[in-house]
Amino acid sequence: MAINPAALQADPNILLDWSTDFDNFKVQVLENVVNVMFSGSGQNRVVANDILNKFKSNPDSWLVVDRILQQASNPNTKFFALQILEEAVNTRWKIMPDDQKNGIRTFIINLVLKLSEDETIM
Repeated sequence: MAINPAALQADPNILLDWSTDFDNFKVQVLENVVNVMFSGSGQNRVVANDILNKFKSNPDSWLVVDRILQQASNPNTKFFALQILEEAVNTRWKIMPDDQKNGIRTFIINLVLKLSEDETIM
């Protein structure tokens, strides 16, 4: 995925705006924030950490994990998304509607099958 130059300049707080779709642009902004978290320093890293924690703590953040995993190229971003999914399963599984549980199961099965077919990953 080519980085959109506008994503580099975007306000990272758009990640916390749940009134708009979590589209490819937001995935790129998330990747930038994760990059700052892992390779930045000083105040930039503190801001990135704050945004990532707020994003992760939103009860709806797990609903965009599939888009993040499918569109992100940074392994750290994908790991962040998997942490969100893990937290949702560990804390909300018993209260989730059956259709959401089935959706998560299907997504994970399809992701594992896709990854197992990719010889560059294995």
